[in-house]
Amino acid sequence: MQERSVDIAIVGAAGLVAEALLAAIDAHPRLSGSVVLLGGPDEVGRGIEFGSRELEIADLELHSFDATPIVISTGESDVAPDWVERAQDARCIVLDIGSHLRPESDLVPVVGAVNPEALEPVLSGGVVPLPGSAATQFLTVIKPLIKTLGVERVSLFVGQAVSELGRSGVEEVVRQTSLLLNGKPVAPLLFPRQIAFNLIPQGGERLSGGMSKMEADLLDVCQLVLGRSCPSISVSAAWVPVFFGHSMALHCTASQPVAQQMIESCLAQADGIELIDADSQGPSPVGDASGGASVLVGRFVCRTENPTEFSLWAVADNLRSGIAANVLKILEILVKGHL
Repeated sequence: MQERSVDIAIVGAAGLVAEALLAAIDAHPRLSGSVVLLGGPDEVGRGIEFGSRELEIADLELHSFDATPIVISTGESDVAPDWVERAQDARCIVLDIGSHLRPESDLVPVVGAVNPEALEPVLSGGVVPLPGSAATQFLTVIKPLIKTLGVERVSLFVGQAVSELGRSGVEEVVRQTSLLLNGKPVAPLLFPRQIAFNLIPQGGERLSGGMSKMEADLLDVCQLVLGRSCPSISVSAAWVPVFFGHSMALHCTASQPVAQQMIESCLAQADGIELIDADSQGPSPVGDASGGASVLVGRFVCRTENPTEFSLWAVADNLRSGIAANVLKILEILVKGHL
């Protein structure tokens, strides 16, 4: 892909998602063009680092979307979403991270490495829902396994990094850790219970039947993206005291006997995945995934007593891989073929 120019606006530019996006855009060797940061009255004028420069957040209400054909909504701004109509009137393509702008939309969420064809309905302008980081990470791994090995059932555990809640999630772990190391009691402010040196076995709001909202959302996204090929999935999510990087344990049942070499061969050819040496102890979110754009997969186990069953471990930086890398993949597709 040759260098192509595209002008981008980012709505909600003061949080960790925007920070990861700007770092990824600045480092991309083949994307150029202007980047405009937009926010509400409380954010206007704030300086945000972008490579060797500093960009100021401009007033979203005053922005002319005719100048920015692609708009990225980070979901990290409290500004009312009525700006979306103005963007659509200007025939902008709006990348909606986390599907906050159109939660009731029947459009299929897009993972650039999994279902780029889902972009077709909005190429002349519209809102493109993007899954959350955990769903993107899981789909990146499971799609090639379904296609090649015929995976029919998956039991999934997700250890969610606290940065999924933005800067406040990271700051809450830092605050609690400092208190505990100084022998002081902790009163949780953001999480329902102490998160420092602890696990909280519920990833988000509890719904009827005991499932959390995060778990339900992940299942809904998988069904939309995978359609009829979607396997039977059971998922359990927990908050873990890790700043950046979701961890996933997948226990799979395939339609055929599976050997480790088959799994590795399948994933080695998949977009967005990096295999970790089988002789290692497996990838970790802090030591391996943090700051990287790939989903790291390893710790393969095949069941000798049941050759159709296998398990693996997958980690990825929830911001740089689960969000920013997916946005860049979609930008490459749009710029290469449609803009």
